Amino acid sequence: MDIDAIKRKYRRNAVFYNLVDRPLRRVRERAVARLDLRPGSSVLDFGCGTGLSFGMLERAVGRDGRMIGVDASPDMLAQARRLVAHHGWTNVRLLEANAEGVALDLESVDAVLCFYTHDIMQSDAAIETAAAALRLGGRFVAAGAKRTSGLRARLLNPVTVTYSRTAIANLDGFDRPWAHLERRLGSIEVEERLWGTAYIARAIKT
Repeated sequence: MDIDAIKRKYRRNAVFYNLVDRPLRRVRERAVARLDLRPGSSVLDFGCGTGLSFGMLERAVGRDGRMIGVDASPDMLAQARRLVAHHGWTNVRLLEANAEGVALDLESVDAVLCFYTHDIMQSDAAIETAAAALRLGGRFVAAGAKRTSGLRARLLNPVTVTYSRTAIANLDGFDRPWAHLERRLGSIEVEERLWGTAYIARAIKT
């Protein structure tokens, strides 16, 4: 992962990121629902950004649950910290770190969420780090942009790639962004959203 490039992109994007995310609200809700969280669960938000998933995750795990947010961008994480402080969440731990090398306890979380974190999803090392932190039977849910197919591809794919360039350093893997996750955890369920330009992938660690 090109961490310097990612930090540069998100230094700019942090200013307006929460606004442009609004069209993805339903995708985010579905991704969080697929984590099958319960009160008291622990969840890793891997590439948490400004914390846009925190409210949904917090409602799912409750006060007895635990959340860990990891992001490499200090600018995005600063907003996440303000959000946590604003809501008074005491069960959230935030780590500014490269996803490929962040120190996480082995088999310590019940679920992992990667929401629109294409650079992480294209890194075997990052996927391995998150999978190692996941307990047996835990759920790994990833969502993000992808190329669509069929008649709509000619119109929609250039749009998908263009807006993705604003936030992604590595543009490889847009046909099957979940491929690294599938290799690591095996059987995977994939749903298409937004006319095939987005996906939600779910795997269980066995």
